[in-house]
Amino acid sequence: MAYTQITPAQDWFFRHPGLRPEDPPIVYQVAAWALKAPNSEGHTEVVGLIAPIFPGDASRKLHEPPPVEGGYLHRDQLDQQELAQLKKR
Repeated sequence: MAYTQITPAQDWFFRHPGLRPEDPPIVYQVAAWALKAPNSEGHTEVVGLIAPIFPGDASRKLHEPPPVEGGYLHRDQLDQQELAQLKKR
């Protein structure tokens, strides 16, 4: 994946539902915003880069969020359950 610009992010998170309906949401802190290189149609996309906890060296790298239904939220938009999830990381 090629990025043309990276900017630090502060107080932004990527949130998606848990794996099962009874599971709490999963919340990742966004470390940086990245502007992707234009695609074949000339469109660009901004994505948040996160540092998920993976085994080995993969945890030392920033990744795009997983390809699941989710969205970006500012800290002020997180509810109590989502804020509680942040304390587990």
